[in-house]
Amino acid sequence: MYNHGFSDEIAIEEIVLNYTGVDIQGKPLKKVLASMATKFDEKYRNLQPTYAQFSSPHLRVKFEYLIGRVIGLYELDEEAKIRVKKFFWDTANALRAVRLSKKPWPDYELKKTED
Repeated sequence: MYNHGFSDEIAIEEIVLNYTGVDIQGKPLKKVLASMATKFDEKYRNLQPTYAQFSSPHLRVKFEYLIGRVIGLYELDEEAKIRVKKFFWDTANALRAVRLSKKPWPDYELKKTED
């Protein structure tokens, strides 16, 4: 166990299922990573505000480990692995942007003028 907190001796399918709730058995990689990105965003959203700056790097390390091991299940060359990791983080960042844009501030309206 390293700083990611998972045992390398446990099957990645079991780790991902237990930590994220995503079943990766027999699923296409793109679908697995999209589901994991959604779970990353959920876990990121649930970080306590006072500790988020300290705990968000740990969350990122955990998911770096998870996606690295998941990608290892598929036969990809190094270039494809880089593209796949980029896809994961782009998806996670997009989910965060969408979540934050839902209501970033109150919806202001013009005051009605009296005629």
